[in-house]
Amino acid sequence: MYVLIVISFLLILYSTFLTRSGILGESSVHAFTDLGMSGQLLVYMLFFVLLAVFLIAFNWKHIPKTSTDDSFTSREFWMFIGMLVLVISSIQITFTTSIPVVNKIFNTNFAPPADVIAYYNSWQVPIATVICILIAIGQFFKYKTSVGKEVLKKLLYSFVAAAVAALAFQLYFSFDHLQHILLLFASLFALFANADYLIRTLKGKVNFSGASIAHMGLALLLLGALVSNAKSYYISRNILNIDLGKDFPNNENIMIRQGDTLKMGDYYVTYNGKFKEGVNVFFDIDYLTHNKLNNSYKKEFTLKPIIQLNERMGNASEPATKRFLGKDIYTHITYADIEAITNEATADEYTKPKSYDIKPGDTLMVSNAFVYFRGIDKNVNADSLELREGDLAVYGVFDLVDVNKKFHQAKPMFMIKSRQLITTNTFVEELGLKFRFTDINVDNGKFKFEISEKKSNKRDFVIMKAIVFPQINILWTGCILLVAGSWIAMRKRFKESFRE
Repeated sequence: MYVLIVISFLLILYSTFLTRSGILGESSVHAFTDLGMSGQLLVYMLFFVLLAVFLIAFNWKHIPKTSTDDSFTSREFWMFIGMLVLVISSIQITFTTSIPVVNKIFNTNFAPPADVIAYYNSWQVPIATVICILIAIGQFFKYKTSVGKEVLKKLLYSFVAAAVAALAFQLYFSFDHLQHILLLFASLFALFANADYLIRTLKGKVNFSGASIAHMGLALLLLGALVSNAKSYYISRNILNIDLGKDFPNNENIMIRQGDTLKMGDYYVTYNGKFKEGVNVFFDIDYLTHNKLNNSYKKEFTLKPIIQLNERMGNASEPATKRFLGKDIYTHITYADIEAITNEATADEYTKPKSYDIKPGDTLMVSNAFVYFRGIDKNVNADSLELREGDLAVYGVFDLVDVNKKFHQAKPMFMIKSRQLITTNTFVEELGLKFRFTDINVDNGKFKFEISEKKSNKRDFVIMKAIVFPQINILWTGCILLVAGSWIAMRKRFKESFRE
């Protein structure tokens, strides 16, 4: 037990290393880029590993020994099985998230899962199902030994109730995957079994109900997560006559310009603009309903998702949520130009250039067009450029699609002549864009470009996602019960320790 407690703490430190060292910077949206802290984090983690080993070894003789021959029908045995299942869960998560670490240390090339969500679900959903079954049956076993038939008899009512409720849920929600159906039943079984234990065995005694209430909370949390995530759906759809690119799927994202009103699900949305408070940039999004009789719009609510500015660690998007009794509408910004917009721009004044490090096939966005980097064109006229041996000249080829789906092209040149770097501006006058090819990184195969826009024709816009999570209040209810049950159990333990 002491070893497992120490390992839990060390894994927390390890997770800090994974997210803050930058090693997961390209494989997880929750990880930071490299902050130059890898050495300090490794020393920090190694110190506590050595300290933990020393303390356990030094106090080994004083650690009480426990019997390991628990009966199959004892509560201790099933608590051990539950702990073992949680260990298996943590090992699977740790192994998969550590693939970049393994690759870096051993110079291997193991590929992370292509579909991360499906991969983790294939492991963690069955584990959650087993956990639910264990917390359903665990409390009905007595310490040391129990009569198996009596336990099964006590669980029969909860099993039947869970089966009936699971059938009703399945008929209403129509889950497609077998593992979701099994988790549905298991979570309901855990809920009814612990409610039954609280009512019939504990007789509703609150002081002894901490574990039962916490288990009911966990069951509801998993049930709510299952329903809200498995049956969540996007109401944001791109309805403009333009492709948002592979990074912003058209069936999940909506592009909306300031002042426009577009239909989105059962609502119409208007982007009113943005404002900055401290390090946060707020985006004002109105949700409206349309009255067809008088062709008017009524504002139902306003959401203000945030982009938090952080030059050192990178900007982070924070969602805004509208809560209803039976659902939540979750809205967050997937792309926005957070630079200030100048309203006093002259007709030919350009914004400060923005620098991009990109590879062929990458897509960029400007205020009035999508920019696709096709790649490098080495077909240059060496004679007209008066190139000599050792000189270099290439074009960067960009395909542009404006909001009217009209195609344009830009070919900024990168030239090294007589060991001198020469770059010139390339203009796309119709779109008010200016390109400059500034660098080639031969180590990572990326190319650096600068793009400027005319301030006079720049119009603010955002790309955002809006997702509906049905019945997510089941999850929040579970969270409340889990915290309440844990508090009751801890309060009871503290009282008992003070009596001793």
